[in-house]
Amino acid sequence: MVDFVLRMSFATEEQLGWDTTITLYQPSVSCEELQWDITVRDDVKQKFRKFRTQPKIISNIGADALRGRGTRVWKVRELNDNGEEEGDLCVLKDSWVDFD
Repeated sequence: MVDFVLRMSFATEEQLGWDTTITLYQPSVSCEELQWDITVRDDVKQKFRKFRTQPKIISNIGADALRGRGTRVWKVRELNDNGEEEGDLCVLKDSWVDFD
């Protein structure tokens, strides 16, 4: 039991299962629904791109199950280097991937 408590106390957020690529966006004015900033690795351009979700989620049905990939689908806009939204609306699908 002591071993478990020590491991949980000193583990990083990633080791505990938190997805550090998604952070809560807090606008200066209150919004009815939460918005998130999502970092995505672009393998083609070999860089990271950031997107901000729009207030209405497209699909959340896959995240309600106890078992599965936890799929969510959002409307997003890409963020520039200053953290401002730019460009057209896009669709972003987020799901957990099995490693084996």
